[in-house]
Amino acid sequence: MDTNYIVTQLKPVVDDLLQHKLKIVAIVTDNEANVRAAARKISSLCGIVDIPCAAHTIQLIVHDLFKTTFIKQFNNKIELMLKVYESNKGIKQQYYTGNTKMLLKANTTRWNSIYTSYHSILSVKIHLIDIAERLQHTKEIQMSTEEWNMLDDMLFILEVFKIITDKIQKDSATLYHVWEAFRDMTTSILTPDRIKRYKTVDMLSYNWTSFAQDSISKRYTHNIANEAVMLVDVFTTSNNRIFLSSTVYDNTQKLLESSGVSIVKRCTDTTLDDHIIRDRIRSQYNRYQQTKEPFHMTPLESQSQSGNEYNDALSFQEEMD
Repeated sequence: MDTNYIVTQLKPVVDDLLQHKLKIVAIVTDNEANVRAAARKISSLCGIVDIPCAAHTIQLIVHDLFKTTFIKQFNNKIELMLKVYESNKGIKQQYYTGNTKMLLKANTTRWNSIYTSYHSILSVKIHLIDIAERLQHTKEIQMSTEEWNMLDDMLFILEVFKIITDKIQKDSATLYHVWEAFRDMTTSILTPDRIKRYKTVDMLSYNWTSFAQDSISKRYTHNIANEAVMLVDVFTTSNNRIFLSSTVYDNTQKLLESSGVSIVKRCTDTTLDDHIIRDRIRSQYNRYQQTKEPFHMTPLESQSQSGNEYNDALSFQEEMD
C-alpha cells in the first residue's frame, strides 16, 4: 500500500471521530516508511499527534544491535548449532536422552524470541557441553568458554530490552511510561558499573555510547520523546476534560478545543484522584527526593496559588499518603 492510499482510508475515520467529539490524542503506527509518511499526513491534516509504536521501535533497536559484527557472528553460530540439533537424528537422539527440555529457535518477527532461545540454551548448558565432548568431531555444536561467556553477555543486555518491553506493554502503561522507559533504557546501557559486568572483551570494549546515540537516541528523540514530552502532562480524567501544564496549554489550546475538549488549567476538583495524575505527582515527588531538582512541570495547576510548585505537589502527596 502506498502512502496516499493509507491516508484516504484513515482520514475519513479520524474525521468522523473528531466530528462526534471523541478524544483522539495520537495516531500510533509501526515504523514502515509508507505508514510513517501516512501518519505524518494524518497528523498534519487532522491536528493529532503522530507517535510510532514503542514496541516496534525497540524491535528496531535490537535489530541494530544484532548488526554489530561480533554479535552477528555469535548469533549465526547459535543458529547453526540449533539447526544441527534439530536436523541431525543421531545428535537429536542424544540430546533427548535423559532430557526433556526443548531448544527453542528464534524467529524474525519478535526480538524477544532470541532472548527466549538463548535462555533455552543456557538452561541445558551442562547437557550440551557433555554432548559436545562426546562428539568432538561435530564442530557446529562445540561452544568455547568465550562463547558461553558471550551467551551470558547477550542475555544480560537483552534483559534491559525485556524489562522495558514488559513495562510499556502493561495495560496500565501511559505515554509517560513510554517516555520514561526509553530514558531508562539509555541510562541503564551506559551505566559504568553495568558495563563492567560483561565477561567478554568484545562487549567490554564495545562503544555503547555510540550505540545509544545512533540506535536509541535518534529513534527516541525524533520519533517518541518530542511527542511524549509534549503530552506527558496531559491527564485525561473524566467527562471529556483534560488537565494541562501552562506550557502545554499554550501550545495545544486551539488544537484541543477544536476537537471538542474542554480545557482546565487548574486542577481543583475530585478528579485529582485519577490514578494517572496521582502516579505522575508521586513520580515527580520521588524524583525530587532523589535529585533535589525542581519540578519542571506542574501537575496541579499552571500557576500555583502559593507560588511554590514543589510545596503544592508535596502537600498533595502528603494527602495521598
